Amino acid sequence: LTPTNCIALRKMGFAVVMEAGAGILSGFPDSTYEEAFVEIVSDVREVYKRSIFILKVKPPVYNRNALSS
Repeated sequence: LTPTNCIALRKMGFAVVMEAGAGILSGFPDSTYEEAFVEIVSDVREVYKRSIFILKVKPPVYNRNALSS
């Protein structure tokens, strides 16, 4: 999900929340997403708590310990 895609989602009325560092391997630092009105959170559990839909490029890694606390 590029910052440009995030802007398009925001224009359609969606809020976008991302885990810090999620775009680094694609060349997009957190600051680029913040400029696209994306809320960056440091804890992946916060992303899951606040989301109705989850969009992932790679399959989610299930970590029972991370999601149970």
